[in-house]
Amino acid sequence: MAYMVPEIIPRGANSGERILFETLKAHLPSDYIVKHQTYISK
Repeated sequence: MAYMVPEIIPRGANSGERILFETLKAHLPSDYIVKHQTYISK
């Protein structure tokens, strides 16, 4: 199971984001890190 950031999908996420989040979490190995809504400034 992948490490998810944040651990729980935010309430404002749409159904597609929720499905992808849960799919990645369930099927990727534990050495993967998945970040949702990460903002990178210049």
